[in-house]
Amino acid sequence: MRLAENVLAETYAGYGIQQRVTEVLLQYVNALPQAPEVARILNLSERSLRRQLHASGTSFGALADQVRLKLACAYLSELPVRDVAELLGYHDASTFRRAFRRLVGVTPAQFIRSSSR
Repeated sequence: MRLAENVLAETYAGYGIQQRVTEVLLQYVNALPQAPEVARILNLSERSLRRQLHASGTSFGALADQVRLKLACAYLSELPVRDVAELLGYHDASTFRRAFRRLVGVTPAQFIRSSSR
């Protein structure tokens, strides 16, 4: 298993781990997979995935938040907040609102108002 991980790591040397993880996450936009599933898709152990992400200056959670945020911003221009929350796999709209505010610093409604100007 370790040999396979090393071979794959060499193959993707010019193709950063952050980009690879982001691409996997974007394939599952309605329900982002957790780190163990992403590691399996990338033929890595979860530990190797986390170690490589840490070495590149980020974490799995941070990348997942970035993907959700990009999707949320795009969706909010077209859909109601409750639909965006559902599309992104949040339990309910209020959970999405709290997460959005934590990441962006404003509520979805404030974001929509500022984007429409």
